[in-house]
Amino acid sequence: MTFNPVIPTGGLAGWNFLSRTVDTQKEVFSNSSVVQRDLDYFKEEFPKVNSADELVNDRRLLGVAVGSFGLQDDIDNRYFIKRVIEDGTSDPSALSNLLSDKRYEELASTFSFPNSSRFDPSFTSRVADAYVDQAFELAVGEQNEDFRLALNLQRSLGDLASSSISNDA
Repeated sequence: MTFNPVIPTGGLAGWNFLSRTVDTQKEVFSNSSVVQRDLDYFKEEFPKVNSADELVNDRRLLGVAVGSFGLQDDIDNRYFIKRVIEDGTSDPSALSNLLSDKRYEELASTFSFPNSSRFDPSFTSRVADAYVDQAFELAVGEQNEDFRLALNLQRSLGDLASSSISNDA
């Protein structure tokens, strides 16, 4: 990525600055040419994909797909990602259900084939928004890892609070 978030200092002062400017910085980040090229390619090409095999064989598509779940480090594990997607989530013995990292389960349910929602513009927009969030957090993490974790926590807390887990969890 060519965009570097502006974080002038660490600690509370740096966090306050980032909190005030996060919307503007994320907009600049998402409008950068590298991110826009990847997102435009994904929005144009993903509706043409008919199988997990086609998805994993297109590195640019796969980068956005796994990047939208924070799994960008697995981009070279094509067979693994293909198996996660092909197994789906309906069978309790499916690979995504056996893994402790539930991002794989989300990946499998989002990119299951046949996937009629891939033709829906709102589907590609949701994936693109998730990709931008994850990629921006990574860019922030290159400057300050604690701030990346805090941004991730902010994004995840709403989902956690609305989930049906017990108070002890």
